[in-house]
Amino acid sequence: MIKHLALIAAGVLSLHTAAARKYVDASTLTLIGRTCPMEGNPYYRAVLFTTDSRSIEARWTTTPRSYGWNMTPVMQRGMDLYIRRDGIWTMAGAARPGLENRHSGTIVEHMDRQPRECMLYLPTWSELLTLEIGVDDDATVTPLASPYKHRVIVFGSSITHGASASRPGMAYPARMSRMTGIEF
Repeated sequence: MIKHLALIAAGVLSLHTAAARKYVDASTLTLIGRTCPMEGNPYYRAVLFTTDSRSIEARWTTTPRSYGWNMTPVMQRGMDLYIRRDGIWTMAGAARPGLENRHSGTIVEHMDRQPRECMLYLPTWSELLTLEIGVDDDATVTPLASPYKHRVIVFGSSITHGASASRPGMAYPARMSRMTGIEF
C-alpha cells in the first residue's frame, strides 16, 4: 500500500480506472523476434505498442500443451509487460494464464494517462493462437517501431529458448536485447 501511495504521489499511478474496455488485435501492432517469415500464426516473441491507457489487459489463446515441471505457468503460457521510461525497459506486470487454453487478465492498472512505450513478451513454451490487448475505451493504442537496429540469431537448446526462466521477459535473449539495444 505504501508503495502504491508513493507512486500516486509521484504521478505514476492514479486512483481512477475506466470501466469501459476496447480490445486491439495484437497482429496490427509491431511484432518482433521472428527469425524468418512464418505461415499462419503471426505471434512469436514480443509485441511493441504505445498507449495512454490507465490499465492494460490481455485475452489470448494458446495451443494445448502440458505444463513442464521445471517451468512456471507465466513463462509457459503467460506474458510479461515492460514499459520504457527514460530509455530503460522496466517490468510493469505479468499476465497469468488460466488452466485451459483460453486466458485473460489484467497486466497493469492505476497508471496515469501519459503515453507509454510498451513491450509485451509472449509465452515461450506454448504457441500463441490469438492475442488481443485491452485498454481503456478512450485510450489510444498504436504500433511502436522496433527500438532494435541490429539482430543476432542464437541457435541453441531449450535454455536458449527460455526454459526455466520465471517469465518470458527473463529468458536470456530477451534480457540481452533490453540491456544492449540489439535484438537477440
